Amino acid sequence: MKENLPDSGKIWEGEFKKGWGEAKQPEPRLLEFFEKYKGEIGPKILDIGSGEGRHLIPLARVGYDLTGLELTEEGIKITEGKQDREKTEAKLVRGNFHNLPFQDNSFDTAISTQAMQHNIWQGAEAAFSEAARVLKPGGLFFLRVNSDKNAIPGNAKIIEDKGRTWVRNRDGELGFHHSFSMEEFKELAEKYNLEIEPGFVDEKRAGDNFVIYGQWNIVFRKKIIDNKGL
Repeated sequence: MKENLPDSGKIWEGEFKKGWGEAKQPEPRLLEFFEKYKGEIGPKILDIGSGEGRHLIPLARVGYDLTGLELTEEGIKITEGKQDREKTEAKLVRGNFHNLPFQDNSFDTAISTQAMQHNIWQGAEAAFSEAARVLKPGGLFFLRVNSDKNAIPGNAKIIEDKGRTWVRNRDGELGFHHSFSMEEFKELAEKYNLEIEPGFVDEKRAGDNFVIYGQWNIVFRKKIIDNKGL
């Protein structure tokens, strides 16, 4: 049941209050996506897990019709402050990516950067299915999440869940993470009427103590179903 899925809101309320993301710039891979597909993107774009507005604000600044879906009050508050300073008008909606508060086929494009990985497998699938549901046929979905190349921190442990799901305690709250494999993406795409676009990137780099940091940067396109004659 979606009602029983992990909720990372308390953790991220605290992270944003501590200033997480203040110095972060937009993800280069997301900017590459906007450049590569600039003739197809928008105008209505949904940012799933918009956080403190790191991507929402610059995209709204250049004229896209942005809606930010964010779980935390603090993330919404910080983004509103940025909007006041920047004079942008992106819409902000507080909600959970397991149950998007939007109608089917509402958006031309969806993006989500490093949000859907905060899940068990059931939650990851629920969030993915919701993104597919609100996307218009032919629309694009850019997703950046942990890959299965990502090292698991030493203070974390694997839990019994499909694939590579792990958990660690952060500030008294359990933080769930799912590291995605390409096989899982193929399974989700097939199940929820999406196709994987060519040119995806499994980004890897050295991190603290030479741990490999892995992130998928992958684009899905919602299939257009022809029901003529049915």
